[in-house]
Amino acid sequence: SSSTNLGKRKARVPPPQDASIIEISSDDDTAVPDARDKFGDSNPKSDSFPPAKRIKLEDVPAPSSSSKGDNTTEIANGREELSTKDTVAVGTSKKRSKRVFLHEKIDRKSGKKVTRSLWVQHIKDLDDIPAQWDVTRELTAYVVDLTDNDKFDLDKKSIIQWIRHEVRSSCLLHVSVGLRFFFGKCQCSLTGNSGHSRGEVYVEAGILSEEKVWCRRGEYTCNGIKACEYIDKTLLDGFEGWEFDRDELRPFWTAELDAHEVEASNMDAGLLRCVDLDSKELKLLMDAYIRFYLTAKNTKCKIKCDGKAVVRKIPAERPNFGNRSHFIGCSKFKKSDERGSHRSLQIPINLDEAAVVSLFENNGKIKHKDEVELHSSCSVVVHPRSHKTECPFTHVVDKQASTGRIDFYKDPCPSRLLIFEPVDNDECGRKALVVPENPHNHPRHLHAKPTLADKELLQKVAAASGKPHITPKELRTSSTTNEILKGRTWEEAFPCMTDNQRLRRWIRALDKTRYPEGLGWKGVQHEFENVESFKPMHERYIHSVISKSDGVRLIVTMHPELVKHIHSVSYLVIDYTFKRIKGDLNEWAVVSMLERYQTRIQFASLYCNKADRSTFKLLVSEFFETIERVTGKKLEFFLFNRDAKLLCLIFDAEAAQMQGCGDVLLSMNISEVSGVTTRDPLLMIQHLAKTCVEHFNR
Repeated sequence: SSSTNLGKRKARVPPPQDASIIEISSDDDTAVPDARDKFGDSNPKSDSFPPAKRIKLEDVPAPSSSSKGDNTTEIANGREELSTKDTVAVGTSKKRSKRVFLHEKIDRKSGKKVTRSLWVQHIKDLDDIPAQWDVTRELTAYVVDLTDNDKFDLDKKSIIQWIRHEVRSSCLLHVSVGLRFFFGKCQCSLTGNSGHSRGEVYVEAGILSEEKVWCRRGEYTCNGIKACEYIDKTLLDGFEGWEFDRDELRPFWTAELDAHEVEASNMDAGLLRCVDLDSKELKLLMDAYIRFYLTAKNTKCKIKCDGKAVVRKIPAERPNFGNRSHFIGCSKFKKSDERGSHRSLQIPINLDEAAVVSLFENNGKIKHKDEVELHSSCSVVVHPRSHKTECPFTHVVDKQASTGRIDFYKDPCPSRLLIFEPVDNDECGRKALVVPENPHNHPRHLHAKPTLADKELLQKVAAASGKPHITPKELRTSSTTNEILKGRTWEEAFPCMTDNQRLRRWIRALDKTRYPEGLGWKGVQHEFENVESFKPMHERYIHSVISKSDGVRLIVTMHPELVKHIHSVSYLVIDYTFKRIKGDLNEWAVVSMLERYQTRIQFASLYCNKADRSTFKLLVSEFFETIERVTGKKLEFFLFNRDAKLLCLIFDAEAAQMQGCGDVLLSMNISEVSGVTTRDPLLMIQHLAKTCVEHFNR
């Protein structure tokens, strides 16, 4: 056997191509109970399973054009498959549903043979992977040839690294490299496995190669769709999704918009009115009351508590806002409990107190002589990848207020995807055969998952910005982004990244990739020691990272191409900004005006966690030394050198930094040139330092 590059296992030796017998057996352990029910002894105590039978290939009947009865079986890929599948409906018991596949209806005389038991009507070639695998009414197989794709010219390590970032679904952890690539772009939610050696079959000659190719068979089924438990079944009953249509979800969106209008009109109807407050019979139900009831009901206590939301009397000593006599508290509250440990909600002033009390006392049951319903049928559907568990709309069904639960729709999707991947890629290169079969029974969502191409373009856009960290707004509106997208809007280029929250998560993940130690102090140390220190001086941005035993932390950053102009300015403006950076570091910014370019420019940013005199002495000294290392020239003042242009330093009103700067300037003083003979740093700084008018007035 030869080793395969994709499967990480030795290729199984294929059987002779002219084999005249096949073994009928189940290759899936989960199918054994079904097979036992179908072929085994009716005695429930019997755990034996009939042994596999060997029959001649010519004795195997061809699949009929239509399947009849619940016990129909099919011969596929050298084994017997059950046509039934166990499905579980939300809130119901397990039931068995019949599933008929398109290939069973194909006339073998006019169809094209793909495997020993699989016929299709058409075979098409692809050199890329679509985001949606369309199911055609005439069953079509796709030969995907990625031999010349640059993404596959990587070594094994890079491919594995790409897989880790591209595919994160738990159901694909043991899928081979080739099969995983198909799910990097697929927008559907699929589940399944790539099979094992007993599921390997021959793909007929002339499809993947001139000869028959021994392939691993992967079968993946669609996970369907998630919906509110009060979903309007008329929207989904009889739905068939063949070729992808962007308007499949339009009826659902329209229904949601209508529901929003209903809620808005209900909110504008005024306060809840009661026929008889003593009997607590409600005349008009409003969405605001139900929302408050459900919100209070789902609120958790700050401590571990299984209490429920109940109406309680407001104590006389407790402040009373809005002239209320009740509030919403916890049923497990005790006077000995710490204040604020249990839930406590005020009744909003725009809600009638008696109506709210009635709603809680009746556990959300509406006491009204007429039939009252609100959003009794819903249209909320979400992608199976979504983690939403509650419907955003409030529901009142049979006079009972409740929160709609979002879960998988009870009818499983019959659509599936067959992928045949060569066990040995040396036979035909990077090819695979894909057969999408059976229409979806639900609408498919638009482009919601970023493909590999999307991620590469996003990384290119982020890198072009030139910033180590960028916000979603900066990434969208950057001039470099517009140049790369070539006139396309952000929504056109990245339909999967129109949500700022999702884009922010992607940027955060990108930051973790760029900076494995984070963006804090440890991250800066790691970046300086492993990246910046190996760059030539004219490309380096982080120039010093200092950590002293007394707890002082100092970072010096400057761009060499900008700081070289510092010798041509007549003044420097220095501002020590507190709490600009997350954590205990503060920023010391050095700014000036370049008269040559009529531009305000920031030469350097220094970050420090303390603000005393000795720390500022270290900071100023390190700043001057870094200027000399980067530009090759000392930063000199006109007071000490008549050829220099720098006249003064403009500080804010932080006294400690002037004191520390005076200590450094004292060592730079040349009394023969400056005429300053004092040895007092506080007098020396007065010859060079100024403060801004704003800080002086403060």
